[in-house]
Amino acid sequence: ECVACTVLVGDKSASGSSAGKPAHDKVELVAKESLTGKPVYACMMLALEANDREIVTIEGLAQGGRLHPVQEAFLRNDALQCGFCTPGMILAVKALLERNPKASLEEIRQGISGNLCKCGTYTKIFRAAREAGEMMRSGQSGRQVAARAGAWQARLFPAPSRAGR
Repeated sequence: ECVACTVLVGDKSASGSSAGKPAHDKVELVAKESLTGKPVYACMMLALEANDREIVTIEGLAQGGRLHPVQEAFLRNDALQCGFCTPGMILAVKALLERNPKASLEEIRQGISGNLCKCGTYTKIFRAAREAGEMMRSGQSGRQVAARAGAWQARLFPAPSRAGR
């Protein structure tokens, strides 16, 4: 479960007609239909299962030289350390926020639960996910969202007590 090969799997394309294709190409993998829009480990998916589907990798998120809001939020919040889990985390957060841009902290935890960060930067990942959700909902930049984010960050992630030092 290294998550380095995480991709997002899209719907079957409209041009994915099976007319004139060999019988083995007509196989519908019903179990995989429910994976549409969800993060999938590419190493665990057969090439046949990806036939006629859009596959989005971490490299495909940025559009026109502009980072996707999730990528921007991860950078702004330093939600990466060694970088090994970063592609899987970003794609998992993107998939979650596409379904629920107002995800709660618990929903974010569940949304990234298949990914393991060995550096333990989860708090920053949670902050980045919340900021990215706000960016996606409001259409504002990370800087604009971060300027308003101080209050909820302080409530969700209070500074450690310095009493007794």
